[in-house]
Amino acid sequence: MVGAAVAIALAACGFSAVGDGAIDGGPSSTSGGASASGGPGDSTDGGGSTSVSFITCDSGLVDPGLVILPGDGGACPSGTTEKIAQSDAVAMAGACACGTCTVSTEATCAGPNFTWHWASNNTCAPNMQSYTVPATANPCIVLYSGDTSQIDVYNLWDRTPTPGVCTAAGVGDPAKVAATPIRQCVPNANADVCAAAASSQRVCVPADLDGGACTGMYSARIVVGDAPTLTCGACGCTRTAADCNVEYHDNATCTHMVYQRPADNTCQLTGQPTIAALKVYARNFKCSTTVGTATASLSNARALCCTP
Repeated sequence: MVGAAVAIALAACGFSAVGDGAIDGGPSSTSGGASASGGPGDSTDGGGSTSVSFITCDSGLVDPGLVILPGDGGACPSGTTEKIAQSDAVAMAGACACGTCTVSTEATCAGPNFTWHWASNNTCAPNMQSYTVPATANPCIVLYSGDTSQIDVYNLWDRTPTPGVCTAAGVGDPAKVAATPIRQCVPNANADVCAAAASSQRVCVPADLDGGACTGMYSARIVVGDAPTLTCGACGCTRTAADCNVEYHDNATCTHMVYQRPADNTCQLTGQPTIAALKVYARNFKCSTTVGTATASLSNARALCCTP
């Protein structure tokens, strides 16, 4: 909330103002007034409020952080320096994308209950036998105690790969975050601060960034900063495989393939190869990502309470 209420007893204009910190770029005090501490980096007291001294003008006290917001097309008055701030940061469409997929756990076909159905006809019934696919670099299932055997003419396997785990960082495009420029006229010296307070132009004084109402004559609250910034949340990531492939080998080490087919739950004519082992593995891997939340903000953000 706006800090200690301080009267700007400028009788001619009927102004009143509140403020608790000098805006970056405001003047420092000269003899005849208390010193202004300068900006957002000022020291604070034990309660966390910003310590500010106010400038004594002929008609009262004025916040040293007071600035003028000239109307559209209006020039900054004499005794002030133009400073462009930014407000209302907005992330545009496509501001965030996903970076490279990093896989921590690969999709796999490993696990129990890998069931083989076979027959001499295209029903692949009633014969069946279940196996466990090992989670190894060479997922070889040894059959017939290492001996070889000629299999039946029709075979059916069914297994869907278990998804893996992956991550992908959010990547921002700085060109796709926008903000509205705010032209501020910063008084160069204490006398110019007093002149600005007495002017008929729109004026603002600093306020607490963490909330609080702007009241009285300074009832319009705005937040300004030096530049728009963009933060992209982490992307959602899923690692999948297209299918599980079954290789038939005629040795017990799965190093000599004689036939292969996908485990796609279809009863398929395979011929009658003589085999000793099966090798089952996932293939055709893919990362699918979803873009995280794009959040636009302002660097060196600070609040102002302004005249409407």
